[in-house]
Amino acid sequence: MFGRVAVASAVLVITIFSMLPISLQATEADGSAIIKLQGSISQGNKKRITVAELEDLGVITVEINDPFEKKKNSFTGVMMEKFVTHYGNTGVKSVSFFAIDGYQITFSRANWASHKIMVATRVNDKYMDYENKGPLRIVYPEYDPDKHDSKEILPKWIWMITTVKFR
Repeated sequence: MFGRVAVASAVLVITIFSMLPISLQATEADGSAIIKLQGSISQGNKKRITVAELEDLGVITVEINDPFEKKKNSFTGVMMEKFVTHYGNTGVKSVSFFAIDGYQITFSRANWASHKIMVATRVNDKYMDYENKGPLRIVYPEYDPDKHDSKEILPKWIWMITTVKFR
């Protein structure tokens, strides 16, 4: 009897996990992936937003030589300064981005004031799912590997962002 229960439980777990990637892709491909906002959020903003809601701030599209994929990609998104101004309280000094794998990067106000930094929502006109490093990425529209600060900037490209914290 115990063996049948264990087998039935294992089959149920396998069935649930085999369906998970399909449901994740379905919700991400249309801009409905959820991003959590934490910390010093401006009054009137929600603590959970969709990628499509983020795009309501007004997006731009830029073509970038993607240093990780070694090819040109077209990224659409919101510039970080606009993102922080809208979602963060006045006086926010830094913003941290957290990826699903635990990787995190913190940007100071000086970072987004001195560099063009994009919170990317799409690549090549498509919303990004987890398989394509989504739902959000940080990219540098003016990245140039020949500039002296490229070694400082390159580790700040982060993808699979699911949480943002304002401080």
